[in-house]
Amino acid sequence: MAQQTMINPMNQISGILKSNGYDESVVLSHVKYDQSINEDYDYQIIRSSSHDGTLLFTMSLMDKALLPLLNKQTYCSNTITEEELKKISDIEYTIGDIRLETEFGMQDLPTGRYPGQTDTVYIPVRCKYIF
Repeated sequence: MAQQTMINPMNQISGILKSNGYDESVVLSHVKYDQSINEDYDYQIIRSSSHDGTLLFTMSLMDKALLPLLNKQTYCSNTITEEELKKISDIEYTIGDIRLETEFGMQDLPTGRYPGQTDTVYIPVRCKYIF
């Protein structure tokens, strides 16, 4: 059995910032949200994990998928050459909703085979390079 959930990424980003000691007034100027990106993006960040169904693992997976954006550590290799990449002074991202797909069933975990779930996170991204 599978389930799909769409999540506003800005809520998740606020949670990451808050858990790192920042207050709710902090806004990242290099990450913007636009729902239209869901269908028209440069690339997607995709992360997947199998676990026992504990919500903490799902939340952690979403955070790990967002970290390259927060830290300006990702770009679309199809839209920029290696030479151009060397000339970038900054980068901005426009992202769509986080799509969380959850597949329930038996999972092969390090300690054996147990009931659980596999979560896959998809984040559509469009980059703006600043030279």
